[in-house]
Amino acid sequence: MPKYRKHWRVFVSSPDDVQSEVDAVKQTIDKLNKINASSSTRFDFVNWKTNVSPGMAERTQEVINKSIGDDYDIYVGIMWKKFGPGTVEEFEHAYERHSMLKDNIEIMFYFKEIPTEPDESDLEQIEEVEKFRDRISLTCLYGGPFKEVSEFREMLESHLPETIRILKRQEKSKRAIQKDESRTKTQNSTSCELLYEHNEDGKSINGTIHRLIDAVTEGCAIRIRVHHPNGTIQVMRAPLLSVENGVVHASDIDQISKTRDQSGDYIYQDKSYHYFVIASSNGHFHAKRIFFDGTDRNTTKSKRHIAWIRLASPNL
Repeated sequence: MPKYRKHWRVFVSSPDDVQSEVDAVKQTIDKLNKINASSSTRFDFVNWKTNVSPGMAERTQEVINKSIGDDYDIYVGIMWKKFGPGTVEEFEHAYERHSMLKDNIEIMFYFKEIPTEPDESDLEQIEEVEKFRDRISLTCLYGGPFKEVSEFREMLESHLPETIRILKRQEKSKRAIQKDESRTKTQNSTSCELLYEHNEDGKSINGTIHRLIDAVTEGCAIRIRVHHPNGTIQVMRAPLLSVENGVVHASDIDQISKTRDQSGDYIYQDKSYHYFVIASSNGHFHAKRIFFDGTDRNTTKSKRHIAWIRLASPNL
């Protein structure tokens, strides 16, 4: 897993018929590094031609895989008329890392537009490229198509900085999680048990959904730990639990009429309200405040990274 840093390694993966585009990535990286010189944020260009030493008695792709490894933060793939099995293998490895949520890694794949009347000798390769493009169309953060190198360069100048902002948010969230996990380890390990944890899209991180469903159907006491986009971690009760089509829903409703003054004493606040929240194991999270005059405030309808925790005692 990449450490927190201001250097971001960009691995460029492509067949050999898009060398001009590969050069454009290097040129764009050099330009962005000059722009960001004062902030110390830097991109490092990674490519098999510049970062791989020749190997003996091994096929070229094995040498590339061993040399590059996982030492990059952004994968940039490029294809045109030539289908590159090595490029596909490199993409699959990057996508596996991205899907397993063990690394901060973002994927961008660009396709240069095929000529309207390509050479007949290119048709078989072009067909494979188009099949590959269709297969990954829903997996990449950004993609082509583009016609000219200049258009490709403009796209990169916008996409690379945006990708860095995404990676920084992910690192901030991971540091918050690590801090929370470290604090949890210092507590009594028998007081609670993590049953299931998923990201914002409901993809599993730890545990299994089956353990959570079993605990719900057995009537176990459960709390949820919600990770908000700003890095805040909120632990909430889950007094009302249900299972529907393999999805667990936790809801809570309460009346909030008291608050604390500067001395820490409870006082009745001017505006009392009902608070309603529902969280689901597919990542959906809804919360609303409904004041006694009928107006609602602070409505939240989004997705959240959530951990589902079984308590050793219902009284905890």
